[in-house]
Amino acid sequence: MAHVTPFRSGVGLFTRTLSFSVLPLVVAYALAAEPGADPVDRMIATELSFAADAQRIGIAPAFRRHAAPDGILMRPDPAPALEVLQGNVDTPGVRLEWKPAIAGMSLSGDLGFTTGPYRLFQGAEVMNGDTLTVWVRGADGRWGWLLDHGLLPIKASAPAGLPGEVAIMRQGQPGPRRRPSGVIDADAALNAEVIAQGTAVIPGHLADDGFVLRLQRGRVPKAAAVDAVGDNLRVSTAQRFGMRVSRAEDLATTYGRLTFDGAQPSRNYVRIWRHDVSGWQLLVDLIN
Repeated sequence: MAHVTPFRSGVGLFTRTLSFSVLPLVVAYALAAEPGADPVDRMIATELSFAADAQRIGIAPAFRRHAAPDGILMRPDPAPALEVLQGNVDTPGVRLEWKPAIAGMSLSGDLGFTTGPYRLFQGAEVMNGDTLTVWVRGADGRWGWLLDHGLLPIKASAPAGLPGEVAIMRQGQPGPRRRPSGVIDADAALNAEVIAQGTAVIPGHLADDGFVLRLQRGRVPKAAAVDAVGDNLRVSTAQRFGMRVSRAEDLATTYGRLTFDGAQPSRNYVRIWRHDVSGWQLLVDLIN
């Protein structure tokens, strides 16, 4: 089994860590398939198996193997992942490596996410980026990725370091079971404010342990993101493509597109939301 230790941070942002530096690959495969395992441990083991399969059987086959039946890729419009990936073949000489650094899980154990650094090698060239993967548990108990949409790779002089453990974020509080979910209102309100004032308002909506994922900067925690200067993009339209909410109504993802003023090309967004006592709070915001 994986080695689990308490995570002690100055602000108590994480509940514990899961170390996979001592987790053999064969154990990761076994844990990913173990129905009785803790949901977050099993999701992380599935992520590790996914990353290992990218080396073992190839990038495109690994993405197909670990996709949920209703998995989505944004290229840039949302499309069924298995259809998009059906004809994909790997570019010769390209190698993709990644490890999760942070994970979150719903109280109902059916929806979670992982994020962490990745590195892409093509010949002598190396590029680095950050992943953001939304995971869903199927009726058969298996985890598959619903949405895999990280930051675009940036050319680098050296490959990014990969973590040896993943920090697990605290869980939220069950939300009211209403349809449509209240997270739709939260996402719409944030989009309206972004259109009115620009993307610089987003960090102010983050939970205390939240963070943004941005090109050139990677993962930026709330305090640093709020203080950032020059990151305000003016938005003309914001379109939500879809969402997924946990059965406990405590964790959700929304995703869509932001269209910017002027010549700036449009970009997709992916958000992770957590329901707390005060309502839905933004936990992760990616613009790519």
